Amino acid sequence: EGGSGGGAGKTAPLPSHSTARDDNRAVGEEAAALVSRDAARRLFATSFERGATLLATLTAAQGSLKPKLDDARALGAALVAAREDIASAKRAVESRRVQTALAGLSEVGADEGADADGAVDEEEARLA
Repeated sequence: EGGSGGGAGKTAPLPSHSTARDDNRAVGEEAAALVSRDAARRLFATSFERGATLLATLTAAQGSLKPKLDDARALGAALVAAREDIASAKRAVESRRVQTALAGLSEVGADEGADADGAVDEEEARLA
């Protein structure tokens, strides 16, 4: 049967995850529990125990994820530093290109740009 919630693509539920049928049964038990004080106590104890189990499972999962989260944060910081280094290197390369181009232009201005037959200087061709 299809079940509830359309869980396609989801991870497997926790072992104590209830289905729609279990939810309906729980509602019936809660209604019956209102009639009997002993039944109400049993229902509370069962619900509390299930909640405590879920909390313990959650706490354990959080504890195991904390070192991984710390590692991810450190990796992120290293990535940011690497990106800054790359950006700095790019700025230095671009600055050098601009200086070389300006030096080439000042030489071209002095030499009138190209030879008499229209050939471009070898350094200018390399820069282009």
